Amino acid sequence: MLELIKDFESFQIFYYWIDPDTGKQVSPKLPTLEYAREWWLSYYTDQYSGEERRSSKIDRREKSAKMKLGGTRIFFSKRKPQSCQGRRVTDVPVQVSLDLTIPKLAEIKA
Repeated sequence: MLELIKDFESFQIFYYWIDPDTGKQVSPKLPTLEYAREWWLSYYTDQYSGEERRSSKIDRREKSAKMKLGGTRIFFSKRKPQSCQGRRVTDVPVQVSLDLTIPKLAEIKA
């Protein structure tokens, strides 16, 4: 599974994905975490060679968990609310594996 790196260069924060086995960068520099998530989702979707049963790349559990009305979440069935994590790799929320900005920003402050 790819790892997300947060980095800082030329007074800009950016994100990129690396292959942990080789340590090589596999994505371009991405300006936001949302762009990094979208790139990652497209990458894994393109890598999958089996029959795709989903018609959308967007996970409906994630979408329904974000919808709120009056402080309570809306769910469209009477079953227990599901977590936002599904069975597929692409259903897991994206998190930064290594943050390189902290030491670089500390160096600039000093």
